[in-house]
Amino acid sequence: MGSPCCVELRFGIESGSDRVLERTKKGFRAADVLPILGEATKILPRTDAFYMWGFPFETMEDFHQTVFQMIAARMLGARVLPSLLCFLPQTDVYMEVGPECLEFCEELLPEYMVTGHEVCGGSRMRIAERHSHIFDFIREHKDLFPGFFHYDLAGNVLPKLEVLQEFGFYIRDDVSALATSADAPESCGAHSPRLGTAQLRA
Repeated sequence: MGSPCCVELRFGIESGSDRVLERTKKGFRAADVLPILGEATKILPRTDAFYMWGFPFETMEDFHQTVFQMIAARMLGARVLPSLLCFLPQTDVYMEVGPECLEFCEELLPEYMVTGHEVCGGSRMRIAERHSHIFDFIREHKDLFPGFFHYDLAGNVLPKLEVLQEFGFYIRDDVSALATSADAPESCGAHSPRLGTAQLRA
């Protein structure tokens, strides 16, 4: 048998903003990221770059810096995987915000906070009526299930989602038929697709 080899590297980058990187205690600067990703894509069959968006302290300027870096990473050949921030109990970010500032949206859930009863279409969820009692219970107990909730839907989450859809990191709800095309984006679970060759040329 041959020696085992590394075929993939996954980088938890989270943000392209130095201010957010410092706030989240990542221990590196935005300028450190692309050179390392570039080297990794030359060596390994696949390189994944994970990003987090929707922090309550992430301004639109911070977010645009992240999107710019995500686009650059994608151009280097990395697979870019953004995730909407998921509030977890007892974490610093949750304790700073508090449950009273969180909003529930049954059509939009963080990627990892699903019950298995949702029907997905594009970036939106649909909840069947027979399962609505589950989400009623979640909605009524945000102190137990903060991961299903968002900070400032109208001012924080939805404007950023629109930008991510514009640049192809999430499929728009009105073009979900792309998933059936021969040149459909590659996706990783609930994460964003990697653009196909035709989309990159466009």
